[in-house]
Amino acid sequence: MGCGRLSRLPVEIRMAIYGLILSFQRPISRRHIVAGSENTNILRTSRQIHEEAMDALYDCNVMYATRNDFCKNINTSFELRRPMNEDRIRHLHLFTLSNSIACHFPDNQCEVCSDTGTGLIATLRGMPHLQTVTIDHSTQRFRTLTAGWTMGTGLNCIDVGRYKIRKSRPDRNDFIFEHRPLAAIWPELIRMSALLLDKAEEADRITALRRHDNADILEALWLLIWAHARGRLCELQAATFDDLWVVLDDVDTMTPARRSVVLHEFTVAVQEFLAQMPSAEARLRLTTMRNMS
Repeated sequence: MGCGRLSRLPVEIRMAIYGLILSFQRPISRRHIVAGSENTNILRTSRQIHEEAMDALYDCNVMYATRNDFCKNINTSFELRRPMNEDRIRHLHLFTLSNSIACHFPDNQCEVCSDTGTGLIATLRGMPHLQTVTIDHSTQRFRTLTAGWTMGTGLNCIDVGRYKIRKSRPDRNDFIFEHRPLAAIWPELIRMSALLLDKAEEADRITALRRHDNADILEALWLLIWAHARGRLCELQAATFDDLWVVLDDVDTMTPARRSVVLHEFTVAVQEFLAQMPSAEARLRLTTMRNMS
């Protein structure tokens, strides 16, 4: 279909076509658009189509960014900072809470890279069309950020490894903070623990779960859940999880504020366990415990 024919179609049909062409399965960065691909060739056909298709692009996709892209100490011409088009972005995935390369030292941090996270949140809230935000917090930096909030009020833990910050305006969605591998892998391993799997089936499912980014926590998580399901947490010197798990089983009956506190305490305990249990050691411990069964 030529450019002229496309422009003569009703705008609703044109937008539907743009959406089909420009939808990506994973978060994309502005660099992908600038560099070009088969999907984005349509942006170069005419000014009219470019403007219309750009709206569809931002409606249909999650944009990928880091703090480098918002840091006040990085010049916009510097290659580490992507052109963000902050006025267009609807959906954003901020990968990691780590400081930008220009704010590595605490005495030189801009407000966006501050450990408290308030400058970053203010920047995101200032983006006029932003609807959803997911922010990875796989690093320990998130512990500093959560310390500045009252759990269950402004910041709520909604699941193991997932938090949300209350919306700033009625027309905005909540911001989601997510330990991506933990939030993705945990529920699948819990479901897996309830099944009667032989070793081959278990190995196949573990292999399938390795598709997640940063899946190096997989073995340690499975060791923890496997030991809990068999009442053997004490062998991991993780007996305190028994009490936490008992409380966790009742979260559906709790008030939202109490539920948030319980899930947060459990998330912190899981992260501390993961920090002390490398993948190789987790595999060895699981093999040893199986042989002792």
